[in-house]
Amino acid sequence: CYLDFVDHKKFLYISHGGIENEVVKGQYDTICKYGMTSDCLRGLFPPNVKVYLTPNGEDPSLFRYAKRDGSLKTLGWGGCPNIPSKRVSWAHEIANKTNLPLSIGYGMNFEEIAEWYHTVDLLIVTAGPDVHSETGPLPVFEAVVCGVPVIGTYVGNFAKIPGPKFFNIEDAVSMIEYLKENPQRMRQIADQQYEYGMKYFTYETIAPLWKRSLSFS
Repeated sequence: CYLDFVDHKKFLYISHGGIENEVVKGQYDTICKYGMTSDCLRGLFPPNVKVYLTPNGEDPSLFRYAKRDGSLKTLGWGGCPNIPSKRVSWAHEIANKTNLPLSIGYGMNFEEIAEWYHTVDLLIVTAGPDVHSETGPLPVFEAVVCGVPVIGTYVGNFAKIPGPKFFNIEDAVSMIEYLKENPQRMRQIADQQYEYGMKYFTYETIAPLWKRSLSFS
């Protein structure tokens, strides 16, 4: 939408990805500013358009951190099951093949979802097939600040998070079977991810990045 009576230098469009038509193929007003929540989206923009990295993150004070003992008895999956790119069917198949119950974190208010993370032992991310199918996903960072370890596919900002990643269902099953027998590795993953998330994906660390990237003067 192009409006002649407004200053386009004051416009900021931020793409969160996941939905294919969010990044429009066509003409871009280079006066406007464009942001992306993950650098995996850069290739979807025309090369002549400058795109700023404007990631989202978490406020740890809104979540309850709890140290885990490393036991693995319940899998968790967060997001809207109706979005095809999230591939919830993978989560169900992984749960069936590992003989573990699967809890779906969806349809809850914020307080409920914040406590839901404490009912699962391992969060799995199944989005795909492209790296830009997700730019977070946000449940990863919510789980991490709660102390829940996460494994999953190489998508979005999660690809940067330390810890195991899988390419297919068989890989995921093998990882989970190993983690069942190795609570120490579960604790190690949780600690590494918590440290990384607190260092790079809290609003305290992200706000200065936004400030450096964007100027509306």
